[in-house]
Amino acid sequence: MGFSAILKEQENGQKILIAQMAPSVRVSIGEEFGMATGTIVTKKLVGALKKAGFHYVFDTATSADIVTLEETQEFIERKKNGGRLPIFTSCCPGFVSYIEHAHPEYVDNLCSSKSPQEVMGA
Repeated sequence: MGFSAILKEQENGQKILIAQMAPSVRVSIGEEFGMATGTIVTKKLVGALKKAGFHYVFDTATSADIVTLEETQEFIERKKNGGRLPIFTSCCPGFVSYIEHAHPEYVDNLCSSKSPQEVMGA
């Protein structure tokens, strides 16, 4: 199903659209619109997403913090018990896919925690 079909279903009340943004987005996307580096644009971004038709907009900041704690605990355990190092974040599904396909020899270096989006979904 294409995005236009999803929007049509949303307009007919058949779909609820949900957006979820990573914490870095609120301080990086402003640069694309000529704002100073690091300008916080959370309210503008949420407003734009709502105008685009999203019913709910979530920021994964809390779940990103949870993932950081999980990764830290896993690093400590690996360090204490002679586990595989260095440890690579599994925070970004694109990076995990890259490792799996381009460098499978490093799959065991990935953290076992899920991405912030998956943590928030759970």
